[in-house]
Amino acid sequence: DDSQLHMYMPTKSFINYFANLEVITMMQDGKLDPTDAAAVAKVYADMEARVESINVSFVMKAIEEIK
Repeated sequence: DDSQLHMYMPTKSFINYFANLEVITMMQDGKLDPTDAAAVAKVYADMEARVESINVSFVMKAIEEIK
């Protein structure tokens, strides 16, 4: 039967998590100098400006047994 899984993450935690990922990705792509504190802070500020709130639901469906 259908069931739902609701994951809760405070908005600030969501922003920090995804900004951390963006910083790492930008560093790997050579688009961000990790020693430039202002540029790193801008990534977090930009992410915060984009996210007003977050609400995520995953709907899980059972599948038939694979034979």
